[in-house]
Amino acid sequence: MDNFVFGNKENIDYINSLIDSKKFAHAYLIVGQKGSGKKTLCNYIATKLAEDLLENDPSLRHRIIEGKTPDIKVIKAEEGKKSIGVDAVRRVIDDISMTPFELNFKLYIFEEADTMTVQAQNSLLKVIEEPPANVYFMLLTSNATSLIPTVRSRVQTLKMQMFSSSEIEKYLDDNNLYGIASETRKRFAVNFSEGAIGKARYLLSEGEKDYSAYMCSKKVIDAQCHKGIGGNLYSILSSVKSYLGNGDKRLQFGLLLTYLFDAYKELLSLKILEGSQPVFFDINEAENYISLISVESIQKSVDVITLLQKDITSNYNITVAYNMLSIGLWEAV
Repeated sequence: MDNFVFGNKENIDYINSLIDSKKFAHAYLIVGQKGSGKKTLCNYIATKLAEDLLENDPSLRHRIIEGKTPDIKVIKAEEGKKSIGVDAVRRVIDDISMTPFELNFKLYIFEEADTMTVQAQNSLLKVIEEPPANVYFMLLTSNATSLIPTVRSRVQTLKMQMFSSSEIEKYLDDNNLYGIASETRKRFAVNFSEGAIGKARYLLSEGEKDYSAYMCSKKVIDAQCHKGIGGNLYSILSSVKSYLGNGDKRLQFGLLLTYLFDAYKELLSLKILEGSQPVFFDINEAENYISLISVESIQKSVDVITLLQKDITSNYNITVAYNMLSIGLWEAV
């Protein structure tokens, strides 16, 4: 069987050995950040569990990977809600008693399992403690500590592999995923992937909002750092106004503040911590900016951003907010 999971050799070998020896547990907690391949690993597990069936029906493998078999169900927060409630778990419990349709097992995948309410987790705990035969649970999370201790103690844990920038770059290159992306966009996707292949792919092909926020933050800092030597307040204002454009301005403005915060955090580290390496900026940009901006100015800039991050959680006027941001950063230098 082809292994469609990139890397994670230890996890794959471990899973294979457990299933082959019929020692695979009924419940696993799969931990890794968004884009690390948690769902893909679940699909691999499903194809491995169905290995005998695949010999007679090769198309079944594709249905499993594409999520088109009724015996594998994905549970996540309903649209418009932030958590998985107890009703969702109760529906799973009701479904467990039904005979599998085309597989010889049933698999329930809880996406962002850490968003389950405590009541939902306690309800799930009852069935995890006394699981029916050939029923499996996969709890996917980037924050395992948000699950109650009793749930964590009843499941086996698998941690997704994180990759170095060079490994991610090679993966994208080997799979011809760069396309016509600019060098700046490529660098952005690799450096902001946080070690996750899926996130790198997303930032490269779909993450336009993130990339726009990133580029805007660089323009803002460039104008700020060159105050008195070419930079001006209008440059900051026009960059932010142009970036916000149409769409959900509140969401976009919040994203810009996040990237600006990361940028100033990096500049501060580069100034005070020996051996720090830039990620947000390239080497030349970093050397230029840290020679032009003081630690005090960086701290003032962070204070401006932090205050606005608190304000936009309420019905704050975004036009007023981005004007305050521009003026505050300009006066911070």
